[in-house]
Formats: sequence, structure tokens, C-alpha cells
Amino acid sequence: MTSVYQYAQRNKDFSLSEKALTEVDILILNELVYFPIEQFVQVQEDSSDGIRLEDFYLLIEPRLPLLMKENWVLTSAARIKLLEMIYQTKRYRDIYLFGFESELERIDEFQFAALSLKLPTKEVLISYRGTDDTLIGWKEDCKMAYQTLIPSQPLAAHYLSRIFPLVKGAKLYVSGHSKGGNLAIYAAAFQAEAVQQSIQLILSFDGPGFHQATLDSDGYKKIQDKIHHYVPEDAIVGMMLFHSQAPIVIKSRRLGFSHHIVTNWCIDEDMLHRIEKRSDFSYLVDATLKEWAIDRTESELEKVFNASFNLIFETGIQSVIEIRKNPLQFGRMFLNHLHLVDPELRAFLDDNLSAFFTILRSHLLEQRRDHYHQMSLTINQWITDLSLTQKLTVESSLLKSIKQHFKSKESSDESQTENDESSN
Repeated sequence: MTSVYQYAQRNKDFSLSEKALTEVDILILNELVYFPIEQFVQVQEDSSDGIRLEDFYLLIEPRLPLLMKENWVLTSAARIKLLEMIYQTKRYRDIYLFGFESELERIDEFQFAALSLKLPTKEVLISYRGTDDTLIGWKEDCKMAYQTLIPSQPLAAHYLSRIFPLVKGAKLYVSGHSKGGNLAIYAAAFQAEAVQQSIQLILSFDGPGFHQATLDSDGYKKIQDKIHHYVPEDAIVGMMLFHSQAPIVIKSRRLGFSHHIVTNWCIDEDMLHRIEKRSDFSYLVDATLKEWAIDRTESELEKVFNASFNLIFETGIQSVIEIRKNPLQFGRMFLNHLHLVDPELRAFLDDNLSAFFTILRSHLLEQRRDHYHQMSLTINQWITDLSLTQKLTVESSLLKSIKQHFKSKESSDESQTENDESSN
């Protein structure tokens, strides 16, 4: 069991002609869509000429430290390390990047980016970016809970239909990570028959699913056998909404939110390292989220998410990076605005939050008691990974409330067990 970095090193001297494209290659290449390619390469929508990967690296290399400092969500240290490992290798250096597109629309509330990669083997990878650091992107993700269609999905389909004539005759692979995985599947489902026949595989790396109407569509049914849906063992994002097939569960080298980062996934020879099932934590949160969402109407879900994001936007914050720079200040501003909210709306939000934790507790009680301790450790790790301040008061700190809930629950269970044993 190795890492993607070790895989890249082990296969650096094999061209794609000598050793065929694998799912690990696609996972590695899919990470390139997160770089700000538009800052370095002039986009030519009507051409597949593009730029060689090695030449792209030489353009971006001088600015990598600054890019990581400015936006570590997209230009992360892990992605930079991977790019530095592959740009000059025999396997990847002659891949051409072309057709990059990136849009952020605050009025219509969507975030979208896609990249095409032309391989020397007459194969083409269409890659979709997941959610970036913008809160607009995160809000669009939440719309999936109550909207069958989100704005970036038709953009993804249109992008693929525009790229296809430029690479006609090539074998197509379509991929995406997180929201990008959802876009990859949607784009493939809503294409002309010629495009769908050219698609070899569709790979979703921890991407959320769809509403039933999409799964029931004729276009989706035509490509569903080509879908490979991968999730890490602690999957949350990749289990949202509904899928037409069971996920391929992958072992991760890290815990908590780090499971969602694909460079942490484990490799077994030339494949992602499969395991039998997801963690208890993944099943718990998945069941809770689904039940909570099903119990609410579309208008109620829309009201919850709109009100929550409006509170965040009223603080002047526009990105996850801004929150992480000064979480204490953000927390105080958020609470100040929360106190100003109309009492009726505040009660509505409180009721929905309380309902979520009531459902969470009921599902937790359904799980075996001897799993509680391990689950509390996992949940505490996820909470730690959130990196929000611990300096807020207990009454206003959601994180501390959650921690206390699980600690007190665990103690209660242990006490109950001792009472049961003594009574016996």
C-alpha cells in the first residue's frame, strides 16, 4: 500500500503507450484543474493545441510560493508536490493542457471550472474542478439539497459538447473531484449519442449524487455502467444525495476532513486501494443528513441555507480562506449578526439545528455500543480539523457543544453499562 507520490515515482519512466492509462493516472491528472491556469495560459476555445505540461510548469513555477500563500485551498502544498513530481517525467510531460474555463458568478451564485488534457495516446481527459475557496461555490453545493439542477451542471454539459468536436475520434475519459465528480457524471449523461459512445469511463472522486429525477433520465441510464464512484472510508461529501451504484470505498492515509483530499488516498500497485466498507462515522452522518433533508420541504431547506449564508455574507466574508485567517473575529461577527436576526427566523434556524442533532443522536443510539468510543475519537478529529476558534463561550460555540454532547453521551453509556452489570 503506497501513496500517489510513490505511484508517480514508480511509473515515471513508463510512457502511456508502454503502460496504459490507469485510474490512478486519472486521479493525478484531475488535480491539475485546481491550478489557476488562466493566469498563465491564453485560452483558445476553438483549439486543442494547448500547452505541454512541462512547459506549463516552467511558467507557473516562479509563482508557486505566492500562489500557495494567496490560495492554499486551490494551490495546496500537496498539489504543488504532485506537479513537481510529474511535470518532467516520461509518463506525463507530453500531455497537453487545453480548453481551460473558469467562471464565478455572484448574482446567479455559481462557481465552475474545467480543463481538457490531450494524451499522446489519442486519449482525452475532461476534468471538472470541485468547490473552490469561495462561499458562493459552497452555497451552490448546498443548493443540491433542494434543487434538481444547479447552475454549474448545464455549464459542465455545454463544456463537454464544445470540446468533443475538437477531439473527435479520441477516446474520452471524464473525471472530477468533489462537486467536480457530480459535474462529470451530469455532463456525460446529457450528451448526444456520439459523445456518450466515445466516453470510456466516468470517474467521480468523492462526488455527491443526484436527485431521483436525474437518475431516472434516459441520458443517465445510458452512461451509468461507465461510472466509477470512489469514496474514502470516512466519506461524507461523496454520499450526499443518491447514486445508482454502490461506491468503491478507498483507504485513506489520514483522518477527518483530510479523507476528502485525494492525495491522501492509498494506492495498491496500479489501482486505488479498495476496502470492504465505509466507516461507522460515514454511515452515521450520511443517515442523519438524509433523514434531516427528507423531513423538510424544498422551501424549508432553501430557507435554512439562504439564511445561514446571508448571515455569513453580512460579516463581509467571501471565502473560506478569510474565515481561516481570523476565525475568532469571524465567530464574533457572525454571532453579532445572529443576535440581530428576526426572532421568528432565529427560532426557525434553532429548530432545524436541534432537529439535526436529535436525528444524529437517534442514529447514534442505533449503532452498537462498543463502537461509541472509536466514533467519538473520529468525530473529535473532524471537529479539530475544522480549525474554528475554541475561545468563544460554551453557549455560543457549536464545536464545544458537540464535543460535550459526545463526551457526556460516552460517559452516560459507560455508567449505564456498569449499572446493568451490577443489577445482573
